[in-house]
Amino acid sequence: MQIPYVKYLKTKNQDTLIVYFERNALFFKVGTNSGWSHSQMIADEVNPSFALSYYNGEVFLLYSTRLGELYIVKTADFIQWDRKQISIEKKDLSQTKFFMTIDQSALHLFYHLPTETAGVHALIYTVFRNGKWEKPCQIDRFLPFGQTPFLTGKRNPRHIMLYYRTARNIVTVREMLLSPSTIGSMYPVIQTPYPCTDLSIIQDEERIHMLYIVRSFFRSQVIYQYKQSTSISAPRVLWEGGSCEQCLIFKKNHKLEAMWTATGQPYCCQSVDNGNSFSPIERYTALFPYHCVKGEFLTEDKAILNASEAFGDGQNGFQLAVFTPAASVILLENDIMAASKEPHDYLGSFTTTQQSKNRQIEELTKLLVRRGEELANLNMRWRERQNRVEIEKQNLAAQVSALETENIVLKEKVASLERENKKLEEIVASQSQKEQKKEEEDSLEENITVLPDESMQKTVVEGETINTSLFEQEDDSVLS
Repeated sequence: MQIPYVKYLKTKNQDTLIVYFERNALFFKVGTNSGWSHSQMIADEVNPSFALSYYNGEVFLLYSTRLGELYIVKTADFIQWDRKQISIEKKDLSQTKFFMTIDQSALHLFYHLPTETAGVHALIYTVFRNGKWEKPCQIDRFLPFGQTPFLTGKRNPRHIMLYYRTARNIVTVREMLLSPSTIGSMYPVIQTPYPCTDLSIIQDEERIHMLYIVRSFFRSQVIYQYKQSTSISAPRVLWEGGSCEQCLIFKKNHKLEAMWTATGQPYCCQSVDNGNSFSPIERYTALFPYHCVKGEFLTEDKAILNASEAFGDGQNGFQLAVFTPAASVILLENDIMAASKEPHDYLGSFTTTQQSKNRQIEELTKLLVRRGEELANLNMRWRERQNRVEIEKQNLAAQVSALETENIVLKEKVASLERENKKLEEIVASQSQKEQKKEEEDSLEENITVLPDESMQKTVVEGETINTSLFEQEDDSVLS
């Protein structure tokens, strides 16, 4: 399936715009006849999913922030980006995928939300018109695909096709008219007994073309079908093997092209009668990315190239990697065996074989040069990464040293505080001893003062007694 954080757009003057999400920010770059521009940031602190649209010579981009805000930006020259916030209410939109289309008076938005049933989502449609949102409408409930919950397509700017999964292995299409808003009937287009691991769909004026991969327990199959009016063709198995990763279908110069990758090797075949028959399968030997990713592809109406997805190079800034004819191909073994049964001239066969070998040598040489360039780029990136790691290591060492110094200072402060605390304890103990000693002395003085007074009183009393007796004796003597 296509990844939600890479999108491609082909403008009217054949420039190619790439918008991608990386390091919590949105970036873009433009490819022209003179080459690719440098990556520039559009917004930061955003969610991975976003929507891209092209209308009347302007590019529109819808994205949500980590705070739950919804913004739309537009540009006509990729220099000046006008930004507008179109949602005041904050919601968690980190897992929400958007599809947007623009007309003269409104912004039509399709998105999905989880329901009360685990694994089941609701497909929602709403319109932003005259500066406010109209009431959302639920189209259907569905089971999301992998990274891309649902797929979309256009028959014309106001005729939208929605592809989503209504059961485990059933893919359904629903048509919808935007003006006035009319939800069409729903009908299944792909029904398989095994899981559908990848899917690519395009529409033309006559048919809907579908290329998908079905994986059983031991084998994988690449299958083609088309839908014309209300009828669906029988499944046609184009390839069968042990492992198949991605598939892609597109139309260029009135030829229907089917591509897929198996164990990292790309294969392709063509149809010149709009899907009724296909040419023999060929190995694609032109430039092809080592780390292949698939993103959404948008074009203007009535473009030469009809595609809904595109292969990109994940190790080279997501640059386009397909939509060019194969330089040369090697037929599969069954085609070689079929050709060997036909009568032919031995000399001509030898010449053809020699030319084929020379072409193979040239192809291998080109492949070797390309791999050398890739290794050089990887080596350069590895060195840059190593330099960053070294810088981070030095910064961490400086931080550790600063923390150790701070730790030593704190230890000294703690020791100083402990010493001061010990001194205070000694002072308090000394003061306590002094107070205790003083109390003992005061108690002793009180005892000494009381005892002499009682003795003196006793002495006085006794003296008085003695004196009285003497007086009495004197009186007795006088009387006598």
